[in-house]
Amino acid sequence: MSVLQIADIKSSIQAGLIKDGYLKQGQFEFDNRGRLISYTGGFTVVVPIKVQGMKWALRCWYMDLGNVRKRMEVLANYLQKQSLPYFCDFSYVDEGILVDGKIYPITRMKWIDGERLDKYICSHRNKLSLLGLAENFLSMCKELHKHKISHGDLQHGNIMVDLSGNIFLIDYDSMYVPTMKGESDIIAGLKDYQHPKRKNNLYASETLDYFSELIIYISILAVAENPNLIDKYQIGDAEHLLFTSDDFTNLKNAAIYNDIYSLGGIFPLLLLILEEYLSKKDINELEPFDVLLDRYTLEPVIKSFSLVNNANIVYRNSRLTLCWDVENYNCILLNGKICNGFKYVDKIKSDTIYTLEVINGLKNAIEKVSVKVVDEPVIKLKLASNKLRKNSSEKTTLKWNIQNAISAKLIVDGEERIVDVSGNEEVAPTKTTVYEIQVVGLDGVTIFKKQVTLYVLSDAQIEFKTNRLYTYPKIPFVLSWDVQYAKSIELVGYGKVEESGSKIIEIEHDTTFILKVIGSFGVKTEEILVKTLPLPVIKTLLVPAPEIKHQTTVNLNLTQIQPMVSMPTNLYTHISIPPLVEPDFAKLEVEMHNPPKYHSLNINLKGMNWWNKIWDRIRSIKGFKF
Repeated sequence: MSVLQIADIKSSIQAGLIKDGYLKQGQFEFDNRGRLISYTGGFTVVVPIKVQGMKWALRCWYMDLGNVRKRMEVLANYLQKQSLPYFCDFSYVDEGILVDGKIYPITRMKWIDGERLDKYICSHRNKLSLLGLAENFLSMCKELHKHKISHGDLQHGNIMVDLSGNIFLIDYDSMYVPTMKGESDIIAGLKDYQHPKRKNNLYASETLDYFSELIIYISILAVAENPNLIDKYQIGDAEHLLFTSDDFTNLKNAAIYNDIYSLGGIFPLLLLILEEYLSKKDINELEPFDVLLDRYTLEPVIKSFSLVNNANIVYRNSRLTLCWDVENYNCILLNGKICNGFKYVDKIKSDTIYTLEVINGLKNAIEKVSVKVVDEPVIKLKLASNKLRKNSSEKTTLKWNIQNAISAKLIVDGEERIVDVSGNEEVAPTKTTVYEIQVVGLDGVTIFKKQVTLYVLSDAQIEFKTNRLYTYPKIPFVLSWDVQYAKSIELVGYGKVEESGSKIIEIEHDTTFILKVIGSFGVKTEEILVKTLPLPVIKTLLVPAPEIKHQTTVNLNLTQIQPMVSMPTNLYTHISIPPLVEPDFAKLEVEMHNPPKYHSLNINLKGMNWWNKIWDRIRSIKGFKF
């Protein structure tokens, strides 16, 4: 967003509205048409001015770059302390010029008599001059790295070269010094000199120039080797040197890549570094190209390459781990594929040769590891029976058969002994015992194990009884049991039960009761048959008549019992009861005449002698006396 019009800035300069006390004494330059000589950049207007015979550049911003005052003050203070030869003397003037009634800042910078980098290259087409320029540029880059300085917009227009080939940097709006840490990266730079990911960068840092430095260095060296590249890529007329931003999207297919690669020598290595740069997703991951160049010119070294535990025999379909220790590399290949890190895990199915290649620049080192694949041991171990009864004379047979093993041993109760790979023996332990076979696999190292357990267990013991083997219908009796060494106990028809218990039962007919017990050796049952007896027939029952003080009539009406029984007030009475089944229910009617009162009662006769129940209810009537 523009804050000033360029024409207004020029008008203020010509009108003498400069507030800088030093520059206001100066004289400006005009062309043959009387126009003020000025240069317009991306953010500033630059006007040459002479003060007391010394030429300066007056720079005024026409674009808003944020906190310019703070950035320039910090930059000026830092550069003054370092005294590096690549920067021009400059000062920040907060109240520099009056434009359209307002005061704006400027910088005054010592004018450099020289050529822009692109113009210098075009005018010095001899190899010696350009190699000297490349050497000076490399020295400048190293010095900037040493002081953690970045220009931020390094390109041909911001690099001046004097007649002696000395390099100077101009336009410090995007510059970074360590005291600016945390400041925003406000200028993305000329795209033909910038890493594609520069646009995503948020904060200024010392890494801003690394990509631009490499592009410029390669270009100077390439032109020194082949000056025809100047005309082929129109360096003098373009806003770039040899590379464009389009080349960075598909570098190996770019025409300039092939032209430079064919030059041989150091150029394939420089292009390799450029490829590595372009593979990064963040410019803060970059290293200075001179550091990489020094590193890549060393011989790559493979200090070690082996399997973990140095075992070159592994089991089929198992996982192995390869590890290595290398030095002086920029790329590691395992069987032709790029590896990150210093180990590799693989699932192997057959004999394999692993090839480790370590590349450093244009040099490489190679080592190989051969891995033999074998099958795991097959251990067959079983018992004819895995259970024996405790305190019995029972025996069983232990059998084993082993394949793909070097040796085998049998371990029983902590005791070991060597055995053949196939065998059997009769065993009869007195307690539960674990039998273990251990074998050494074909790798000569790995131990494989297999176990079987022979259980020595007590058989289930059952006690099942009843208090009656004969009973009358509906007369309760008790079943009881006591079981040991059982897994599950069931009273058939009544569900699962505890190890010890009892149950009260009534039956109407002969019944067989079964206690089902599941133990270590299967199912065992115990049975009890309880038979029913016929009820006795009561033909005559003599009952003493009660003494009744008041006239009372008792009517007894029993289910399935006829006829109704009437008890008069005489001393004895005769009651006839037919030989029927014991009643469940009776209706009792008692009529008392003095005082007149009537009682009607229902009686549940289950669970005890029914005749006693009837007399108990008669006795309970208030006012009724025998």
